[in-house]
Amino acid sequence: MLSNCVQLHKMANNQQKLTVFEAASDGDCMFSSIKYALDSIGKVYSIASLRNAIAQRALNENDIEFNSVLQSWHEMSHAIEESKISTGTICPLALQDVMHVYGILCQSSWPLEPNVRQFIYQRMMSREYWGDEISLRTLSQKLGVCFLVWDASSGAPYMPLINTTDDNVADKRTKSQIYIVLRLRGTDGGSHYDLYGCGPRFVFSSETLPENVKIAFRQFL
Repeated sequence: MLSNCVQLHKMANNQQKLTVFEAASDGDCMFSSIKYALDSIGKVYSIASLRNAIAQRALNENDIEFNSVLQSWHEMSHAIEESKISTGTICPLALQDVMHVYGILCQSSWPLEPNVRQFIYQRMMSREYWGDEISLRTLSQKLGVCFLVWDASSGAPYMPLINTTDDNVADKRTKSQIYIVLRLRGTDGGSHYDLYGCGPRFVFSSETLPENVKIAFRQFL
């Protein structure tokens, strides 16, 4: 039997063969992929507006979820700076997340001062910040999109169903009207996102979601 990984790339039914929009490796790959998908259905967003939806959370000291992320970056930065942990022992995706703000966080105390938050905001608005799980969660809530992320390196779903803060998967599925399927793959410089489509379609409903995608994510859908 074909593995899920193969099934995501090849189907007996050629009408449902997946295509890939390959985003440029310029630091905007996640945002470019999402923008391309949304543009295809007439929902036009700039990359800056997508980034801003995420980055502005760094300025809100009352944002509990994002502060938890910032605190984890802060703690990891100090652990690296004090040689308590080696960067070689850290998950590459987690290390990628923290390194864009490592320089200032390792010199800052917690809670973060407003000027530090402003610096983090500016970094997240730049191509130094490539996007991550909290990015997808934020954009899912803002855009009403369910993101399905396929990890091409491991051949398995990664962050399989990102839609709302609700932990009930069944509820998430009924709340989301559209799906965007992203491909995550490792590179020498970190990670890279591309976009899966089917013919000219890059945004799906539960009815139009390709069967091979349903098979690959069947334990979550």
